[in-house]
Amino acid sequence: MEILISGIQVGTVYAVLACGFSLIWGVARIIYMTYAAFYMLAAYLSFTLCTLLGLNPFLSAFLSLVGTTALGVGTYKLCIERIRGHETVVILMSLALIFFFHECILSLFGSTYHRIPPFIPGFTDLFGVRVLNQYLLTL
Repeated sequence: MEILISGIQVGTVYAVLACGFSLIWGVARIIYMTYAAFYMLAAYLSFTLCTLLGLNPFLSAFLSLVGTTALGVGTYKLCIERIRGHETVVILMSLALIFFFHECILSLFGSTYHRIPPFIPGFTDLFGVRVLNQYLLTL
């Protein structure tokens, strides 16, 4: 049962990512894979604001959303907008941006696992399995 609940939780995160890819393709008609890198950047920015600067988790999540959105729009305007008509070049630029952002995060934070304090502390029993209330936010 624990594996089922964990699978549902991870699956919902993947579903959010898939909805983002689908939305970008449906609206802009480009394959812009850098979306997942911005998801990662938002998580690390939220970690930095919450843990290292001591901000409230909700405020850090909001500020990381605003900051990452600004970075995403800037990256699109600077790197993608001019080459939008060439699908292969857009895919290659997206991959280059993914590698760039990944390496920046890896050099700044290393390869160790980092945690943000939970938005909602505590556990809930769900079908005999103790589930973090934090994970219930994704369901």
